[in-house]
Amino acid sequence: MPTYVFACPRCEVHWEERRPFRWAELPAECPLCKLPVERVPTPFAFVRGTPSGPRAATDAAEGRRRHAAGCSCHGGRRRAAGVR
Repeated sequence: MPTYVFACPRCEVHWEERRPFRWAELPAECPLCKLPVERVPTPFAFVRGTPSGPRAATDAAEGRRRHAAGCSCHGGRRRAAGVR
């Protein structure tokens, strides 16, 4: 379930709520004044799991696999053994 940030302009309080996608556009209730408030726009953050734990997608380039010379992956031509 995603976490959304809400802010009450009247009380000036900010909080986070975990809610299903289908409730994403619905207003939340301020915990202090009980008035309905809209979600605060936040930057998108994508996190993926790795064997060592979650890591930000911006770090994904560091984990790219390197292929040996002459690798036949992705339509490349395979070289004969010992030829460079």
